[in-house]
Amino acid sequence: LIDAWDTLMGAYDGAIDEGKQVWFAVVHPQLAARAEDCRDSQLEGKMIDVSREDDMYEILAGMDAFITDYSSAAMDASFAHMPVFIYADDIGQYVNDRGSMLWNMTTDSDAIIRNNRQMTPGMDVILPYPVAQNNEELERRILKFDMEDYLSKMKTFEEKVELTFDGKASLRIADRIEAYMRRQ
Repeated sequence: LIDAWDTLMGAYDGAIDEGKQVWFAVVHPQLAARAEDCRDSQLEGKMIDVSREDDMYEILAGMDAFITDYSSAAMDASFAHMPVFIYADDIGQYVNDRGSMLWNMTTDSDAIIRNNRQMTPGMDVILPYPVAQNNEELERRILKFDMEDYLSKMKTFEEKVELTFDGKASLRIADRIEAYMRRQ
């Protein structure tokens, strides 16, 4: 676990001004208890373990950018129009073990990642997040990040998946439930 943190801190030291940022670390719930055993004095003041926090949205509210591996929390962060970076140093193993699932992941970090059309027929969506497989790639992605381009990709993504943020989601769901109940 600490190896992963050290890896990210290597990218952190290269890409971000020292002393101006703090990283929140969230590890998988099955690993959260072990995270406490991985304290490193070099990370003190640079990284805060928030793995046991109850509300991911409170954590996201305190962030300016989000780096993850394959977590669906990337969607939550990006829907807030926060920069999201995928750090996937094990992408070859991931693809080999799991196959395509929702996204056609690839070991080519510069490739466009599209949805798996067998899993999501009728959709043609491009994953809008930069992917890095090592510290150098992550540093490059962070340094050359273009917010305007990212927001344009996010807008296209949101349109293609028919994402709507209008404050009426609960009303629409209630209407569908009522319509379904009337049919029976």
